[in-house]
Amino acid sequence: MFSADRLLFRLFAAAVVFIAMLSSAHASVVRYDDEVTASGMNQLIAKVARLSNAGDRNITVSLNSGGGDLIAALNANRQLKQYRVNTSASDDCSSACTVIFAAGVNRSASSSTTFLFHAVHVSKKSPKLFSSGLSSSSQDDYVTKYANLWLAAVRAASPSFAGQLQRENTLTRGSREYTGSSLRKFGFVNN
Repeated sequence: MFSADRLLFRLFAAAVVFIAMLSSAHASVVRYDDEVTASGMNQLIAKVARLSNAGDRNITVSLNSGGGDLIAALNANRQLKQYRVNTSASDDCSSACTVIFAAGVNRSASSSTTFLFHAVHVSKKSPKLFSSGLSSSSQDDYVTKYANLWLAAVRAASPSFAGQLQRENTLTRGSREYTGSSLRKFGFVNN
């Protein structure tokens, strides 16, 4: 024989277990371990969209990348924010990868994960830019524009870290490597 209190406690405990099972059943990790390219970012966004459309509300994008196309990363950042993903970085998250990392609501990394931030550069291999009339005199304008967009992505994740990058002119003239533990102090790594 069960008392009403004991029955109520068992029902409550069963409900808690059921809710925990539901939330863990819909947790997904999407790995990205490659150069940041427009096609790679399109594939990443498509995977996240499929999971989200299937009802997953706990998606983590796991990153390990030496960087790549800043424009593709900026577009991915904007789209990933709409899905409210979490991000994590394992070994290396350099250059354009940091823009993708910044999109996460919760951003996790080990203490030894390496993050590299550097001045925006224009590749002579980019026919789209040079065929559209990018001259050496307008290269400075290009660098400033995309450094500011990169800085805005970082600022959305951590205003204090964006301020640090700005004070050091890292995204326009420098290069600096950080560890996960040093970025945790700024809140850029927040989990």
